[in-house]
Amino acid sequence: MTDEQWRRTVENRLNALETNDAVNAVQYQNILERLQKIEGALSKVSWLVIAVIVGGVINFMMNGGFSVPTP
Repeated sequence: MTDEQWRRTVENRLNALETNDAVNAVQYQNILERLQKIEGALSKVSWLVIAVIVGGVINFMMNGGFSVPTP
């Protein structure tokens, strides 16, 4: 293998590594964005569940749920 062939081989490998690194960086950024969307959705669902539980407790109290029937 001549010096020129070796240099081209090394340059090709370096270009492939740089391209691969750039692709990985973009994929990582896309994954982060999707995870942030998932976190936002889970936060909304959590607040919805909490609101439903609180609403159920309030409805139970308003309908006399804690009143003791007189014998």
